[in-house]
Amino acid sequence: MFKTCLFLALFVALASAGNLAILHNFPTANLDVFQCYLQNGIDRVVSSVWDETVGPVDIFNDNFKAAKAAGIPQYDAIVAVNGRTTPQEVLQETLGNLPPTFSGTVWIQPWWHLAWAIPMPQRLAYIDSVVQIFKGHGLKLGIYSSQSEWTFIFGDRFATTVNIQPLPLYYVNADGKTDFNDFSFGIFGGWNTPSMKEYTGIMRQSWCHVVEESRIYYEL
Repeated sequence: MFKTCLFLALFVALASAGNLAILHNFPTANLDVFQCYLQNGIDRVVSSVWDETVGPVDIFNDNFKAAKAAGIPQYDAIVAVNGRTTPQEVLQETLGNLPPTFSGTVWIQPWWHLAWAIPMPQRLAYIDSVVQIFKGHGLKLGIYSSQSEWTFIFGDRFATTVNIQPLPLYYVNADGKTDFNDFSFGIFGGWNTPSMKEYTGIMRQSWCHVVEESRIYYEL
């Protein structure tokens, strides 16, 4: 499960032809960690800012500030939703936890098919409304999901809308490969070309003094 609940989710972009990233799940990160990332060519971080099940992720702002102090140029946010809050309330809750200087991408995560509070036929329209309201506020958006979760949540592997389909996709398939070749066999949601891929599960390996990692490949 790739849920980003109370833990910080850090996707760290390495500059290369095929970019690599790292997903870390841990409560806090200090300045030294972000400096270590930067020294190793990392220039992008994504972390959970608001979760419809648990509310605001309090550590987002502290980590945002530490990352910026270390010189990380781009910091993105994840918003996990499951239909328990109106789209307008999701926006207000998210804005309430985003720093005033935030300018990154907000990744909308339709989360866990068993947690949804509204019937399946209403879920795609709900995500579409979230997307429209966030875009109307001028936020840059993407979708964070997997083929299996997308199908379980919406009941149709290819479910999409004219507002959702153009967004960049970050997807999960822990096949251990740093490419998108698998996506042609697992296309979902109307996307033909993804932007990010989580290609491992959590690995107990220390990197920049952090011991929980999932690896990510991305093209943005």
